Amino acid sequence: MARKKLTVDLGNLNLTDAQHKKLLNDIHTAVKTNLNKIKGPAPQKKIPAVKKMALAADQAPQGVTATIEAIFTNTEPGLSELNVIFNGKTQKLTQGGKLQVPGVVKGNVILIQGKSLGNSEISIDINAKPQSMKFLPGTFNFNFRILGNS
Repeated sequence: MARKKLTVDLGNLNLTDAQHKKLLNDIHTAVKTNLNKIKGPAPQKKIPAVKKMALAADQAPQGVTATIEAIFTNTEPGLSELNVIFNGKTQKLTQGGKLQVPGVVKGNVILIQGKSLGNSEISIDINAKPQSMKFLPGTFNFNFRILGNS
């Protein structure tokens, strides 16, 4: 690419550093202003409406809400714990119940951690592997790998 140069001959003019800096700044400002007038605004590429909609859909896949249910048996309420971790957010139960996990899509992984003084059964209501897990008293760790949204 060829570059065009603009040279200003100041002759034998003695300038202080401050004067030289100001003159150089003024020249650059004038050239930049004139070049912008000559060039005009840069043309913008138009994306057809169909492509815009497709791009928006690709960026935000629609997910479903998965329900994870915990059943703790042979223990008193409050002596068990379930942590469900999805997209960096943790939800917690300290007794049996259900948690809603929104925005789940195929290929996601939901981390499950917990402990109980009794038996535990943890299940999910959408197509995942595993679909449910049972544990004896103690701690447990596993993942639901989402296979689909049905």
